[in-house]
Amino acid sequence: RIAALHQAQLTSSSSKGPTRQGYFSLHARVEPDMQRHNFCGEKKVTALKDVLQSVTNHFDATQAPHRVIVALSRDLLEAEGLNVTASQNPLAGENLQLLNHIRQH
Repeated sequence: RIAALHQAQLTSSSSKGPTRQGYFSLHARVEPDMQRHNFCGEKKVTALKDVLQSVTNHFDATQAPHRVIVALSRDLLEAEGLNVTASQNPLAGENLQLLNHIRQH
């Protein structure tokens, strides 16, 4: 369900012993062009919240990375997600709002 998934765990030493400084990169294909293509059928996940929930479910608390890198096209989301009306793309707007929220937290 996730187009690209990469996890790396890095360790460093401190006076308190080794510390985990992992990161996780995710190519979340949730842009409007990916919403419209028909190649993935029912396996396609286009809501960023669902993709992130799947990632959250993948890790337990001891494995969770400290940083997450999310690769996607903000320009494509903004093209159809800003000032969402009934005639535009509400899912692009939801994905953009969530992206903005996670960037701030």
